Amino acid sequence: MPMIPALWTNMFAKQSPPEALRTLADVGWPAAEISCDHAALLRNNDTLIESCAQAVAETGISVPQMHLMLKADLASLDDAARAHDLQAVSDDIVTCARLGIPVGVIHPGGFYDVNTYDEWQRMSETRQQSFAQIAEVAEEQGVRIAIEHMFDAGRGVHGRRRFGGTVDEVLQLCAQVAPQQLGICFDTSHGHLTGLNLPECIRRCGEKLWALHVSDNYGDVDRHYLPGNGNIEWGPVVAALREIGYEGPFVLETWNLNTGGESEPSELILGARYALEVANKILELY
Repeated sequence: MPMIPALWTNMFAKQSPPEALRTLADVGWPAAEISCDHAALLRNNDTLIESCAQAVAETGISVPQMHLMLKADLASLDDAARAHDLQAVSDDIVTCARLGIPVGVIHPGGFYDVNTYDEWQRMSETRQQSFAQIAEVAEEQGVRIAIEHMFDAGRGVHGRRRFGGTVDEVLQLCAQVAPQQLGICFDTSHGHLTGLNLPECIRRCGEKLWALHVSDNYGDVDRHYLPGNGNIEWGPVVAALREIGYEGPFVLETWNLNTGGESEPSELILGARYALEVANKILELY
């Protein structure tokens, strides 16, 4: 099956989740990722979930993935905070199941610097325990979890860097905890910012690549630019995706025309249309 273009709903963050899905469908997008902001609104909200299901049924738009709680820190050493986030993520997984969304995307946790090797180890053990719990919930709900690799941004001293700066760390976590339920979400901007070889990383992900976040930058800041507005070489990236047989959505996690989230509604519509043209052209060319 060919990759199909998709856009995160955060392009229309000021709309409700079902409104955003309808807007994307009207623009012509065949698929969408429900963003973390919209996922938070859907959490335990039966009315909105039913409205989203209706929007999907009436428009025919596909929703192959949803970004679970953005700031969930499943590696936190604060027991109360971690328990709160585990519950929120579990609730998000239930939302995925109710909407028939097969993949939930999540960050690996560990968002603050650590000062000792012992603390790094305790965070690693905590992360594994948390993801084991999440994997159980996902299995019960018939959902798979794609862990998004992060970026180091130059912090390379052991014990004072962000976990998941390489895809290998995420792949190792998946293999150690629950290989049937845990895979990887590859983020082109995160990889480029860290200085990774993007095609090589995609090949290393192989069949474990279950989700994709596509955006561009200049290797300096995670800017969420449209492809072509940074300096990522897209031909080799798409070639690697095709080489491994990736058949998931080609999800643009990008703002329109680099303007961020403060655009007028009419500008957002134009931006969404332009982004679709960009995605289609990339998939056509490569």
